[in-house]
Amino acid sequence: MGRRATAIAAWQRGLLRVYEDSVLIPYAVGVDGQVISLYDPAVHQRAGDETDERDPRWVVCHRSCIIVGGELTLELLELGYDDSSGVYFGAAADEGQQRHLRDR
Repeated sequence: MGRRATAIAAWQRGLLRVYEDSVLIPYAVGVDGQVISLYDPAVHQRAGDETDERDPRWVVCHRSCIIVGGELTLELLELGYDDSSGVYFGAAADEGQQRHLRDR
């Protein structure tokens, strides 16, 4: 299955190159009075000029692609809660993002 898995990953990366546009990612969203952080500097790469007149609650990013394998579990899709900032975050987020939220 090694070659097949490699071919699938190459196909996915090629598909990402087809969409070389930018996307808008909100820093966070509010759901039922709770804040959920969406922008992750470890995953999203900023694009464009930050001086334009877009809504400052959104970040212009290059379209990202995250390829996972068998290591992705349902636990990693659950939200975590940071008591000090009162913000929910993806449990798969790295420690850097969690520290960033606490430092705000």
